[in-house]
Amino acid sequence: MGLTDVLVSSSAMISFLQLGMAAGARVFEYIALEPSIPERGGRIIPFHSLLGDVEFRNVHFSYPTRHGQVILRGFNLRIPPGRVCSTNKGFFLASC
Repeated sequence: MGLTDVLVSSSAMISFLQLGMAAGARVFEYIALEPSIPERGGRIIPFHSLLGDVEFRNVHFSYPTRHGQVILRGFNLRIPPGRVCSTNKGFFLASC
């Protein structure tokens, strides 16, 4: 391996090192961010006041940055009082 090869390899490694350092710096910027919504405090809604159904009718949703990729189209859901429902990758779980 000649000097030219060593310099070319070193240049590529330095480039990757700089990319990694920039990415690491960005991670620490995110860690240092303060949330705009407080994690604690605020009002607590008493459980006994949560009465009635939760209902979604004909919901449509897509991300503004992904034109043409619809996430929800005409979605309907009704959850009666006392029921728990969750979703994971578009599949509804538990006893909805």
